Amino acid sequence: MKKRWLERHDAYLYAHQQSVILMDLLISRQIEPNYFLRKTGLFYDDVCRGNRTLSAEQFAQLCDNASQPPLANELAFVFGQRMLPGYFGHVSSCLQNATSVRQALDVMVEFAALLFPLLTPTLRESPSHVYLDFHKPFGPIAPSLLLSSEQNRAARFVKEMTVSAIISFSNWLANTHLPWSVKFDYPAPDHQAEYEVFIGSQRTFEQATLSMSIAKGHISAPCQMASQTIYQLSLEASRDTFINMGSPQSLLSMIEEMLYLQVKNLPSLEQLAKVLEMSPATLKRKLKHHHTHYQKLCDQVRKKVSMQLINEQGYDEGQVADYLNFYDVSNFRRSFKRWLAY
Repeated sequence: MKKRWLERHDAYLYAHQQSVILMDLLISRQIEPNYFLRKTGLFYDDVCRGNRTLSAEQFAQLCDNASQPPLANELAFVFGQRMLPGYFGHVSSCLQNATSVRQALDVMVEFAALLFPLLTPTLRESPSHVYLDFHKPFGPIAPSLLLSSEQNRAARFVKEMTVSAIISFSNWLANTHLPWSVKFDYPAPDHQAEYEVFIGSQRTFEQATLSMSIAKGHISAPCQMASQTIYQLSLEASRDTFINMGSPQSLLSMIEEMLYLQVKNLPSLEQLAKVLEMSPATLKRKLKHHHTHYQKLCDQVRKKVSMQLINEQGYDEGQVADYLNFYDVSNFRRSFKRWLAY
């Protein structure tokens, strides 16, 4: 019986995809590859065979290893720059032959479980702009370090890597430098030179959530080297591969979608467990394994919706409180302050 979703320990990523790019970068810097693979249960020879899979938990450990100083400042951006179109079979071919950057973004979102297993983009749009929001489909990136400031280092590495991958590939596809605007949810780091080179000047720090945006006009132009036929063939083959995988969506992603759709009247944990066909105790246990809990997931979804309403639709606190069915504005303010801690 196939699983309905992916969990943190499920080995579904091929080790020779993202991780081999990172290992080659480290080898070029005279870093022993097996040292980079420590604590993962993998060895360099395993990766080179081309048939070894790893879990999101193992990939998170790889990124945590790579985020160690002194190479981390530059490495995350260079890794991101080389990550796409990558070695993802039909998905890579699909990306290379996208007829526009907008179409490529759709591919990135649809196959995010393969391309961005630790920090998944989701796409929204207004009449004038396209927005990318991000969530962690398998929970915290480096949970063993949750009580240490070092956890910020590993999480920041993945965020720098992911954002630079999207920007670098979209620039390559458009054959120009696109004016992406990026909001980072952490304080401005010291290494601003790398941000200027790989991200651009339209960046801000200490925001409530990580997000990217760009005007639609910049990403709708046709790509000169694209093949619509190859794109369509690759897209169908990629979707067939996903079907054969059985469960390309994570449990946390599935739950977040459910909560997002019901954000005005969130279900109880017991109601959600019933929809997922498991007991409340089993759901609690699975969430604990992902280093989170039900109330935190609810708060994260409400924070995201609140920020969208305030920043993009001009809602004031009273309107947001009413939208989310809070008893009064004061109660919303107290809750919002708590949400910002996540």
